[in-house]
Amino acid sequence: MKSFPGFLFPVLLGLQTAHAADVPPLAYYKDVKPIVDAYCVSCHSPGQIAPFSLTNYTEVIRFRKAIVTATQSKSMPPWKVDPLHDYIYDISLPAPHIQRLKDWVDQGAAAGDPMDVGPSLSVDKGQIESIDAVARMNAPYHPNTENDDDYRCFLLDWEPDQDTFIKGYKVVPGNPKLVHHVALYLVDPKNLDKVTAMVDEDEQDGYQCFGGPYTKGKFAPMPFVGIGGPGNGGFIFPEDTGIAVAQGSRFVMQVHYSSAKAEDLDQTEVQFQLSQEKLKSGVYLPVMNVMWPFLKDTMKIPAGQDNVSHSWQGNPLFSLVGLFFPSKLNYFKGAKVYGVAPHMHRLGKSITLDIVRRDKSVEPLISVSNWNFHWQNTFFYKQPIYLGPLDQVKLTCTWDNSKPRHEGETTTGLKDVYWGESTEDEMCTSAMFIAEP
Repeated sequence: MKSFPGFLFPVLLGLQTAHAADVPPLAYYKDVKPIVDAYCVSCHSPGQIAPFSLTNYTEVIRFRKAIVTATQSKSMPPWKVDPLHDYIYDISLPAPHIQRLKDWVDQGAAAGDPMDVGPSLSVDKGQIESIDAVARMNAPYHPNTENDDDYRCFLLDWEPDQDTFIKGYKVVPGNPKLVHHVALYLVDPKNLDKVTAMVDEDEQDGYQCFGGPYTKGKFAPMPFVGIGGPGNGGFIFPEDTGIAVAQGSRFVMQVHYSSAKAEDLDQTEVQFQLSQEKLKSGVYLPVMNVMWPFLKDTMKIPAGQDNVSHSWQGNPLFSLVGLFFPSKLNYFKGAKVYGVAPHMHRLGKSITLDIVRRDKSVEPLISVSNWNFHWQNTFFYKQPIYLGPLDQVKLTCTWDNSKPRHEGETTTGLKDVYWGESTEDEMCTSAMFIAEP
């Protein structure tokens, strides 16, 4: 092999240096604004849930170091699921964008030419494409100012007068600073009287409903439709699936309010995209140990311990949970799992859900190794996963109960924690969105 002429090294180095000098530094308008607009401003804009806005250069330059820290650690944008599968509606920031934000700050965070704006970026967040029906609260509601966990259920009217399918939905909070999240449930016409009785017992609009959409003294089976709120308004259901809605049905909307002030009001609504064509009827099927809510010590999280785990393994297709969330699916055929919505409260560290096949092999469904109560979602797969009628699933949750929760508290005040509806209690469950194979 011939050696490279040594005299050329200075020449090549000079050419490389000259080329670097010719490349202009990254600029906000051309290189950064498209990223921030696509991934950040839906929350970081006036009136939305984020504590500050990122809608212009002045705002972005002010928080440039925080942006780099949050994107480098991948705490923002909030996409908490571990990359075990390919997901639709993935809002995580791609590595090249993360690097570009850092490089821009390292190079001095120049503004550039406001007339030279880079091309817009397309991020599929699964937003509905049409508004075919709207269900809203009858009147503004004033949340309980003495309770940071005001869970309120509202019986919503339903406009369509025929059988239909929900193809997608969008939750529109009336007061994004007040609404932590919204859970939506379907009321079958034959159960409407039971829900109306819950409403009639409360003097205010709606009724108090910790946990599920029920009161302490009354119960009515209501299938789960979806969850949404500020920064995560909803989505289109995957492929050819949807939620079947019979004529005469209505909805119960459970709203979790937090940190309300005396003057605060909210009137949240849900917008729907419908399909008159028949879709695969999907249903959310919760996975959990049904004993945890009833036998206190079966899910004990002792005070002072930082790595407490509880697990449940069984066949969710034929569990008692189905009594609370009825479905017309024929589970003897198995089911396709299109997505999973994991759920814990504030002490959660991690949650996993795996399929344990009939042959004892294990296939992961979902893993969130860095749980955050404030960023919950349904994670839909690009390719659904088959769950056989003889397969089982294994759910595992891990908590940290070793730190004070509130300002001014010390570790000596820690208490054992159990299953419960309040966010000071804990839960361990995952809702699988399934349809017939």
